[in-house]
Amino acid sequence: MSLKSLHYESLSRVASLIRRRKISPVELAKHQFERINDIDPGLHAFVLLTKERALRQARQAEEEIRSNIYRGPLHGIPIALKDLFYVAGSPTAGGLDFCADFLPDYSATVVERLDAAGAVMLGKLAMTEGAAGNVYSPSCVRPVNPWRGDLYEGASSSGSGVATAAGLCFASLGSDTAGSLRYPCAQNGLTGLKVTYGLVSRFGVYDLAPSLDTFGPVARSAEDCAIVLSAIAGRDSNDPTCMQLAPQDFTANAPRNLKGVVIGFDPALMEKRGVEKKTRAALEDALAVFTRCGAAIREFEFPDISEIEALWFEALFVEIAGVHKENFAKNRGAYDPVNMPFIFEIARSVDVIDYPAILQKRAAFAGRVAEMFDQIDLFLSPVIPWDEATHERIIALADRASTNNLYGFNWPVNFAGIPAMVFPASKAVNGPPVSLQLLGPILGERSLLGAVRLFQSKTDWHDQHPEL
Repeated sequence: MSLKSLHYESLSRVASLIRRRKISPVELAKHQFERINDIDPGLHAFVLLTKERALRQARQAEEEIRSNIYRGPLHGIPIALKDLFYVAGSPTAGGLDFCADFLPDYSATVVERLDAAGAVMLGKLAMTEGAAGNVYSPSCVRPVNPWRGDLYEGASSSGSGVATAAGLCFASLGSDTAGSLRYPCAQNGLTGLKVTYGLVSRFGVYDLAPSLDTFGPVARSAEDCAIVLSAIAGRDSNDPTCMQLAPQDFTANAPRNLKGVVIGFDPALMEKRGVEKKTRAALEDALAVFTRCGAAIREFEFPDISEIEALWFEALFVEIAGVHKENFAKNRGAYDPVNMPFIFEIARSVDVIDYPAILQKRAAFAGRVAEMFDQIDLFLSPVIPWDEATHERIIALADRASTNNLYGFNWPVNFAGIPAMVFPASKAVNGPPVSLQLLGPILGERSLLGAVRLFQSKTDWHDQHPEL
């Protein structure tokens, strides 16, 4: 079978071809490296290729499958990792120039689990400086949105979004602390999952804000996300913040309809955030699709965020400054001259006496979100309020109010610790499709995956790809 048309196929379909020995994992890996060599010089998604490791994994997968040893749907699948996941013996910089020579002597738990599932790791992906903000270290070229070069590529998991959308890998891993996985998915026409805090181990991963950091799949469909999540989720004795949950198959028991499921949405919140015309229309169309799937739709006021909105910068930046305190003192000149100094300025403005009150307000907000899911099952919202997010618009953000409007659909999800799934929800016109996100309760991943999987069975918006 020709490999030339496979790079935009779903992970699940390629997995079926590999399992039935219709394609060779080794030849597929070689094909992906050829595509990376041809296309990535103009996209800058990868910061490191691990070709020797990948081909070794691919050969092992091929031999095992030939011997009727099949590990599951990731066996022989080319994937890539954001460059904050430790891989033993491979440079892992976390987007920081002064860490360029860091060679961990162990791998992150999620990397070990992907290896155990038989995945083929092509390399490490570009990310913003330390995963903070929208700036990159001097040695890292900003990745280019494959749909249109002037569009925002999403941060901080930008390389994950660009590589997956461009057909350089069949899935990738990203991180989400205040939207860093969802923005690249939305901006690159992908499906991705921000998981419940603690569902996926943080061991062996660079910290950004330890009480908010989560790690999850960037892929082309809900089914593909379920495959990756099944491999990486579950308890880990090396991470005390990881929930004591056994591994589970998130692809199993997918619902046939959404009867009995109530999906809420908040028109007033969209008005407040300045959601634009095409995004509103996409949300209305999505609600109609979910209705056809059997869901009940209900207008519902999202929990009040005004109190915590005034403090989310402070709460986030205190944690980031704590993580970077030692490195910033030693390597200040190696950081972007604006981004990290601003984070430290805000963090140092927080009086230690006031910080417990910030934590209490955050906990109270999380409680209100939990109560919301006593009344509805899922909540639909935009990811980005703009119909078109260009670099020019991002750079033009001049005050906290406009910044809050851009990021206001995302950081509350992290502060509440809940999962959210982003997915394409419109036809692509002169750029990627409009994307939306579905929010669920703590450990509501199975419900989100099932709902979006049904949505994608009724639409083909997730099958759109940039022309490269």
